[in-house]
Amino acid sequence: MATLTTLRRITDADIKAAALIDDLDDACRAIQQKAEIEDGGVAGHAFSDIQFDWATASRAEREDRLRAWLNLERLLAVGAPGNTFDDHGMRWDNSGKNGHYAPIRWSNQ
Repeated sequence: MATLTTLRRITDADIKAAALIDDLDDACRAIQQKAEIEDGGVAGHAFSDIQFDWATASRAEREDRLRAWLNLERLLAVGAPGNTFDDHGMRWDNSGKNGHYAPIRWSNQ
């Protein structure tokens, strides 16, 4: 499972190298293996835009799309074991959780 720690392994050079791969699945796989991303659901969502064609996209467009996908992976990544935070007598433990596990009530007041 991808964590913020495993996603940090992806460098700009990795993104540039993946953008040179002509097959989208192979390009994603290269990054998924390094970041320990175990399923392609988020990538599938990120690349599902029917108006984007990997095969005809420029290298810069591919890099942009790969970065957008990885940003989405980061948003959904789970906290690594021991991902805790103590402040003002309170302790948060985000081990194995992502930022979407608690309801939030928004108010303009």
